[in-house]
Order: sequence, then C-alpha cells, then structure tokens
Amino acid sequence: MTWLQALPALFIAIGVFLIPGAVLGRAVGLRGLMLWAVAAPATVSVASITAIAAGVLGVRWSVGLVGLSVIALALLCLLLRFAVSVTRTRIDGRSISPIRSVRSPELPLPIGVVRALSYVAAVVAPTVIITWRFMATIGSPGNISQSYDNVYHLNAVRHIMETGSASSLSLGSLTEAGEGFYPAAWHDMISLVALATGTSIPVAVSLGNIVIGAVVWPLACMYMISRITGMSAITILLTGMLSGGFAAFPYLMIDFGVLYPNLLSIAILPVALGIMISFLGVGVLTAGLGHSVVLFLLVFPGLALAHPSTAIAMIAFGAPVVLAWVAYRTLQWRRGTVANRRMGLIFTFAGLYLGIGLVAWNLARLDPSVSLWDPRQTGSQAVGEVLMSAPQGAEASLALFALTILGLAVLSTRPARLWIVGMFSVGLGLYVIASATGEGEFRHFWTGVWYNDANRLAALLPVVTLPVAVIGGEWALRRLADIVRTSELPSAIARRVSTPESRVHYTLPATGLLAGIVLIGVSAQLMGVPRQQSEAAPGYRYTDSSDLLSVDELAIFDAVEEHVPEDAQVFGNPWTGASLVYAFTGRQTVAPHITGQRTDEENILLTQLDEAGAEPGVCAAVRNTNTYYALDFGTREVGSRYHPSTAMDNAESAPGLELVASAGNAALYAVVACGTQGEAS
Repeated sequence: MTWLQALPALFIAIGVFLIPGAVLGRAVGLRGLMLWAVAAPATVSVASITAIAAGVLGVRWSVGLVGLSVIALALLCLLLRFAVSVTRTRIDGRSISPIRSVRSPELPLPIGVVRALSYVAAVVAPTVIITWRFMATIGSPGNISQSYDNVYHLNAVRHIMETGSASSLSLGSLTEAGEGFYPAAWHDMISLVALATGTSIPVAVSLGNIVIGAVVWPLACMYMISRITGMSAITILLTGMLSGGFAAFPYLMIDFGVLYPNLLSIAILPVALGIMISFLGVGVLTAGLGHSVVLFLLVFPGLALAHPSTAIAMIAFGAPVVLAWVAYRTLQWRRGTVANRRMGLIFTFAGLYLGIGLVAWNLARLDPSVSLWDPRQTGSQAVGEVLMSAPQGAEASLALFALTILGLAVLSTRPARLWIVGMFSVGLGLYVIASATGEGEFRHFWTGVWYNDANRLAALLPVVTLPVAVIGGEWALRRLADIVRTSELPSAIARRVSTPESRVHYTLPATGLLAGIVLIGVSAQLMGVPRQQSEAAPGYRYTDSSDLLSVDELAIFDAVEEHVPEDAQVFGNPWTGASLVYAFTGRQTVAPHITGQRTDEENILLTQLDEAGAEPGVCAAVRNTNTYYALDFGTREVGSRYHPSTAMDNAESAPGLELVASAGNAALYAVVACGTQGEAS
C-alpha cells in the first residue's frame, strides 16, 4: 500500500479521533478552537473508559460500542444542561466562530475572515509538515518500528481485535499467567482505526500515529497557548509553526522505544495544562469552576489511561501555576480585595493539590530494579541541551534556542508570567536529574516515575518550552512591526504606489509579521528535526538484517497464513520478532511479548520444543496449548541483544519437526511428533 492509497483511510482515522469527542463537546457547549482541541482527548477518554466498562460487563469491544457510549453521554449532557438552564451559555465565548463581518478600511477582507484564515493556516501548516515528516520516517504505511516495545504494542492491538477485550485493567502481558493493568488508551484507539478502516494493524498504527502527531498535538498546543496569551493570530500562527519544530516531540516518540502510549498522552498534555491555567485565572482566557470540571472530566481520563506518567508530569508542571495563583490571591487578600473565607479555600485547594500530587508521585514511582537508565552527561551539558531544544544529543535548533532565550528574558520582566518560567524550570530540572545525576535515592525520587529514562523526559520538554519560545517570538515580531510602522518606510511606499498611507501603515507591518512567522517556522524545521527524522527512518525499513523482522521473515508470515489453521498457536522466540506472527496473521503465539510471566507449559515450549517426541512433557504441552507449528528466525535479536534459546537450536535435525516453508534463514515448521491439531491429549 502506498501513502496515496492510504489517504482515504487517513481521513477516516482523523474522524475516529475527532468526531466522537466533537459530538460530546458540542453537547456540553464547546465551540471553536476549544471544541477541536478537546475533541481527540475526549474521544480517548470515552473510548478507554468504555473499554474498561465493557470488560467488567463482558461486552465485546467495537466501533459501534464507542459510538453508543458517545451518543448516550451526549444525550445525558444535553439533559443536564437543560436541567440547570444553561442551554444558551458557551464555555468559550472568545472562540474563532462565528466569523465577524466587520470590515476595516485598511484591510481588503473582514477582520474576522482574516483571523479565521490565520487560525486555519495555523492548523494546516503543522498538520502538513508533521504528516510529511512522519510519512518520510515510516517510509510505507505498512512498515513497522523495528524496536523492542513494538512486539507488545502490535500484539496488544491484535489481542483487542481478536478477543474483544480492550480494558486497561486486563491488557497486561497478554498471557494467561500475567494479565494485569496496562494503560491501553493508545491500543484502544489504534484498534478502532483498524476496525473502522479495515486496514492491517501496521497500517492502522502508522495512520493513528500520524493523527496523534500531526492533528492532536498542534491543536492541543494552540489551546494551551491561547489560554496563556489569548487568541491573537500572531501567537496562534507561531504556535502552529513551532509545534512541528521540536525533535523531541512528536518525532522522538516514534523512534525511541517505541513509546507509542507516551506519544498519545503527551499530545493530550497541553490541553490538560490549558484547562488548569484557565481555571486558576493566571492566563488571559479564564473559565469558571463548573466549566473547568466538565473539561477536566473530558480530558484527564484519556490522559491518564494513555500513560499515567504523563498525568504525573501534569501535576509537576502545574505546581508553579498553582503557587503563582496562590501568591497572586495572597497579594489581593492583603489589599483587602479577597475575603478571608475565600482565601482559606484557596490555601486548602493548594494544599490538597500538592499533597495529593506528592502521594501520586510516590505511588507512581517504579521499583529501582526496573529503572536501569544511567546518566549520560554533565549537568551543564544537560542544561545546554534543553535551552537548544536538543535533548539526548540531538542536533541543536538555533531558531528555537534564540526564541527560548528571548522568551525567558521577556518573561523575567513580567512577574505575573513567571509561572511559565517555573513550568520550564520543572521540565529542565527533571531532565537534568535523569540525564546528568548519579545513581541514588535523590535521582530515583524525582525521575523514577519515568524509569530514570531521560528520553521520556526529553519528550516532555517541548510542552513547557513552546510557551516560552512563542512569547519570545511574538515579542520580537511585534517590536519589528512597531519599528516598521513608526519609520518613514510606510509613507514612502504610499507615495510611490499612490495608495492611502493608512492602508500601508497597516498592511506593511502585517505582511512583515506574516513573513517573520513563516521564516521562524521554516528555521525551526532546520537541523534538529531533519536529523531526528533521518535517524529514525532506518528503524522502519524491512531489510535482510532488520532488527525485528527481515524481508525473509515477513515472507514466512505469508506462509503461516497459507498453511497454519486460524485457531492454531504458533511458537516463536519473541526476541527474534517471531512473536509478531500474532499481529500480522492473527495466529496466537506462545509469547506475545518479549518479557512476561509464563505458565509451566509455555516454559517447556520456550526451551524444549525441538525435543518433541523425545522429551517427556513436550507433546503434552503442545497438545494442551494447541502449538503444532513453530517459527525459527535464527539467533539475531532486536537491539543486538543475545538471550540463548534452546527451543529451536536443533530444529533442522529434530525428528519431531517437519519443515513447511523457508525463506533465507527464516523457516516454518510443523510439530509432527505429537499427533495432529485437535487430537485429544
């Protein structure tokens, strides 16, 4: 399949992410930018909660089930709005619709039309840029990331589609011995994309990730920035252009790991922060308690069920916002403009926020034994990487570096906005601790939530760097526009082209602003992002020596579909990628993930399968698990690791195995020493 052939499915995938949440958003009164920014997070929330409820009730997962949930919730919201007499209210009265028809003498179009076109451009530009870069990275819609975690991710999507069970409470390790909690929101959404489009799981993964990176993320960024600075066309355009300029997100998350659940959760994070900012009133656009609670309920469940660590990041980034709010209200209280009772409620809220946040932080920290990532640099190097938007050794972005430094300088002169610097400092501090601090309790306390893995914290940095960079860019552009406007240039141009001077005084700076925004956007696409793309692309190519699946191994999956019954289980060493037979063909496998708990019979198959017919107990395990076929993908393992396996080390000479098909070093065997499939044990 080519990208052109996949285009209709891509539009369906966009609909899968946006339409359910948009329906629910309209039911609660959302409109404009708020509606579309909240739409995808709301869809994720409804889908992931519906999956849990369906698991409890024993209802099969499907697109229709999610649709029914959305309709039921939308009707309930409409009834509640009617009951409390708020059917005529709007949560966001300053959204981009409806378009005003006021005409300015300096403009050839109504002001509202110009502003609306700016907002559309702010959405379209990053969507096109990020989509193109994702496509170039992935190469072909059916390609997969040749990485460790992808064995689980792809097989988990297949598990959802095959079993109809999509609950985060049971997705676990996909084996009978180890079912348990795993945040399944990303897998739920990709399964919906696959079911709605009819595409293969690899194609659905590619399309879903493009929607997350190119649609959900820019809209979320624009929503957050609009809560901070307002709906200025300049800031919204700058946000859109810069949202695709960070190598660390969204691009790093489709390369490292791969951390697809983090991709989804971090794409939602700016919306959650925007809700907090507007509720506490520290930005320009504010919202009341009731509206904020509604938005929080729409967004937070999806964020937490995409990846809980990002919910912890929200608490960390929100702490400076809460402290700034308390400080501001305290000043008002001392001036007598805030009542004592209200101040007591403010202190109570802040105390609960910090206390609950600390408890959640401690609960979310992982055991040190699984937090194996070592520091890789000095503290000063880590700080430099953050300032240059070049974490984890990425190539520096000079444009983002300049805008970040300028933004920090501007914010330092605005005490009411220092909480933005606080958010940035939290992100910087966590990254420095993970990447540059030695092993110990201090490091594990602060970054154990993220496995002490600097890559995960690097991906969070654009969320807190973007506001700083946008504010720096806006300040620079407005100063340049003011210089042009107050100079003699507009008058000279007006005289030369016989145009009213008032129009030139408006259109010349406006044209310069637009050109400056485009220049900033183009500059942000240089250096860091192209290098990240070029480094990630080889990991999505099928070659003779691919880390996870080679060209020959992929061909063997075709043989599996031809020779292996649909209800059969296939053995494969998961370290070699053989376990992806489940994701690609639907045939179950002994070990659907590289790690995980195994039953005694599974352990026998994973160590002694080639001894079928000779070693007591092997055939019993074969019959009881219905494992009459086996894949041998050699000894090459993902990540150039080496875990010696004895299960198929003598496959070629084993009398109990019979070769069914081969391609290069990859082979499919039938286990003939144990009778035939379906035979009683």
